[in-house]
Amino acid sequence: MAPPPLRVPPLPPANFNRDINPAFRNRPYRLGPGDQITVQVQRFPELGFTGPISPEGVIVLPLIGTVNVRGLTVEESQQRLRERFGQFIKNPQISAALVVQRPVVVTVTGEVARPGFYPLQTPQLPAALAAAAGTTPTAELRAVRVRRTLPGGAVAEQVVDILTPLQTGIAPPDLRLEDGDAIVVPYKQVTPDRKSDQDLASRYSLAAAPVPRPNHCHRRSQQTGFLHASGGFWSNFGCFGDCGGSHGKSRFAGGASAADADGRLVRGGANRPLHSPSKR
Repeated sequence: MAPPPLRVPPLPPANFNRDINPAFRNRPYRLGPGDQITVQVQRFPELGFTGPISPEGVIVLPLIGTVNVRGLTVEESQQRLRERFGQFIKNPQISAALVVQRPVVVTVTGEVARPGFYPLQTPQLPAALAAAAGTTPTAELRAVRVRRTLPGGAVAEQVVDILTPLQTGIAPPDLRLEDGDAIVVPYKQVTPDRKSDQDLASRYSLAAAPVPRPNHCHRRSQQTGFLHASGGFWSNFGCFGDCGGSHGKSRFAGGASAADADGRLVRGGANRPLHSPSKR
């Protein structure tokens, strides 16, 4: 019997993920402590600078000394340097460039394996989810929320659909994270009609491999969700280490002690498997 035809989801509307809140549009990058910049003075190479911005937000250059560049764009810092050098050099030609961007620290919470604060060298949403060890199978990937506190104290929010790009092959949302952003992955109950979405998300390029989990005396794998890396191993009472095939029987390294299914302690000799006493 021929396989069923592949269902191709319809293309999203033209404005999909393009209705970006102005607070989240790519704004000019502003320098801060930890950024590495380079400054060149035409005709005077000895007056240049290459290195990190100090924790105080300043750089130190020959002839002009300390210059505060915290909160400035590269173009604004270039203009400030031009004004300072202009006190000593006639019509100075200054060029400044960002060499290495400082990590962006964001909060990731909600349906992720490891909620927390994460520094990101790549300030993108997939990098933030990967840093949090991935999302859970109950994550609502069509409505990931990014919250940003504005200078006046107001909080702006942007809802981002990161699942539809996987289904349709369109470009992912162009959203650059900034210091202090909070990413919230909401919960959505798993239902049969979402199985195809989960299958697609689990095959995403950043998805983690399934994590094996023992259940009583046999092991089974649990399907992971998008970027799912949570879990570890768990066991029920009566299972210890590598189960030997029947409940209450466990193998350990020699000399180890464990309780059998009835809670009684048993001890094995060197390099010998442990077996719980048989019930009478």
